[in-house]
Amino acid sequence: MNDFHSYFMQNLAIVRARWPESAEVIEGAPELPVHLITDGPEWTLIVEGLHLSSRYDRRREAHFQAALVPVGSSSAWVYGVGLGDLPRILLERTDLRFLSVVILNPAVVRQSLTFFDHLHWLRESSVQ
Repeated sequence: MNDFHSYFMQNLAIVRARWPESAEVIEGAPELPVHLITDGPEWTLIVEGLHLSSRYDRRREAHFQAALVPVGSSSAWVYGVGLGDLPRILLERTDLRFLSVVILNPAVVRQSLTFFDHLHWLRESSVQ
C-alpha cells in the first residue's frame, strides 16, 4: 500500500520551496471527494465524475496530448496538472527549456499531489 500522506508532504514541500503562494492556495483548497481507481492496469482518480487520466495507458494518453506541442518548441504551457503525466512527458524533450504549468483547480491539484508522485517534474528548474 502506498503512503499517501508521504506523497502529499513530499510533493507539497517542493511546491512550498519553489512557489510558496501556490502552496498556500493548494493547502487552503477543500478536500474534494475522490475515488482512487486501482483495479486496472493504471491507477487514476475520479473527481466529481471526471477521470483525470486513462486507467489503461496513461503514458500513451500523455504522448497524444504532448503531440499538440510542436516538436522543437523551446516552451510549452500545460493547463491543469492532472496526474503529472503530461509535464513528465514534455520534459523528456531536449529542446524544451521552459514549461509553465497552470493550476486550474487547486482542490484537484491537492488530491493529485496526495495520491501520486509528482517529484520528477516539480523538481525540474525549467518548470514554472
